[in-house]
Amino acid sequence: MNSFVLISFLASILPAALGQFGVCTDDSECLLAGYHCCKGTIYCCENGYMCTGTGTCISYGVIIGPVVGFVVLAIGVAFFIYRRRCRNRNV
Repeated sequence: MNSFVLISFLASILPAALGQFGVCTDDSECLLAGYHCCKGTIYCCENGYMCTGTGTCISYGVIIGPVVGFVVLAIGVAFFIYRRRCRNRNV
């Protein structure tokens, strides 16, 4: 009987917490402060993270980090090749 009461209570409060039909449409629907709504889904992500569409959140650094790393690596390789060619011309 107690589990039925708990399930009934959750069933009545969950739609209000998740928005109409369980779809998040506004940041104010997230229960915790510092979270933003993943529009069209039923979950929220912490600020500074982006929605992946699969129920998980990913940090912007996970996307930006490899891009910056690749650019730095490409510049380093280009500089190495340039210096090597200049050194070969001077010999």
